[in-house]
Amino acid sequence: MASSGSSSSSTMTSSSSSSSGTTSLNVSLPSFANLVSVRLDRHNYLLWLGQIVPALNCHDLFKFVDGSYPTPLQFVTSADGKTQELNPSFLSWKRHDQLVLSWINAMLTEPVLAQVIGLHTAKDVWDALTRLFSSNSEARVMQLKKQMMSLDRGSLSMIDYLGKVKGIADALASAQAPISNTDLVLNTLHGLPSEYEGFVTTMMARSEGHSQ
Repeated sequence: MASSGSSSSSTMTSSSSSSSGTTSLNVSLPSFANLVSVRLDRHNYLLWLGQIVPALNCHDLFKFVDGSYPTPLQFVTSADGKTQELNPSFLSWKRHDQLVLSWINAMLTEPVLAQVIGLHTAKDVWDALTRLFSSNSEARVMQLKKQMMSLDRGSLSMIDYLGKVKGIADALASAQAPISNTDLVLNTLHGLPSEYEGFVTTMMARSEGHSQ
């Protein structure tokens, strides 16, 4: 696994050309960390994914993990055709790949990082994380939907209750399984206690009126 070295403390500016186009980097690890405030643990993969994918995309770096920027040949034949020499495109790709790898590793908690020790490219680590958490993600979506359908304010204050509802809705959106506004309102109303019956009845009537 590569060390982030000086790229983790200072801004790296470079460019590379490939079949996927040119990548120019002018971003430091601290500034990247500002875009991804959540470090991946065993329970927040969907939330983490919802932050790191846009962060990589906005710097045109997602191609390093999705397979659309394959590794260039390490060696190419010299101009005279007599020797093999290092491919400049490979060197540039390697430099960028290791930077992305250092960013991803920095966004992992220690237990998760231990699962990808020994993997040497950003794509290798990304694929390993996908395998580790993808099945858990489907289960997580089902769990969140169940929580949404069985909302109960209980002893929570209204602020805390609405915050809980928003948290579940945000988690579903991060998992690319967003709930519709209508279902969000209906589930929220169903979770209110009996003293809100009049309010719930009024809101349900309005909802039915809008749906007609």
